[in-house]
Amino acid sequence: MNAPASRSLAGTGAGDVASWGVLGAIVPCAWFGPFEGCAMGHAGALRVSSDGAPDRSARWTTAWAAGARVGVLVHLDGAAFLRVHTDMLANITPVRLEIGGTNVWTAPRVESNVGMDVILRFP
Repeated sequence: MNAPASRSLAGTGAGDVASWGVLGAIVPCAWFGPFEGCAMGHAGALRVSSDGAPDRSARWTTAWAAGARVGVLVHLDGAAFLRVHTDMLANITPVRLEIGGTNVWTAPRVESNVGMDVILRFP
């Protein structure tokens, strides 16, 4: 689940726009020593609402993405590891947020991010 986000669109007649999303992912990975390579499939929904617009509304839209992850696992101490990775995703369905017929945001076709995880392995 993504944290809610909002933005004022003063001057556009759209009022305030807020969104939040729910996303699930399947991420099968293969390890080559300390390196990982993963395929990624994401599916979810994004809820967008407007307040203060002439046609105050709330809508759901679907979001589908596919891509890959590469990363490295570093042993820290005992059962603790640090994983550093980067993801590259392509949005399969264009995600556009429209309020009153006006496009207020469009998701990029390709997006990437970098992440770090601390992993504890239990016997």
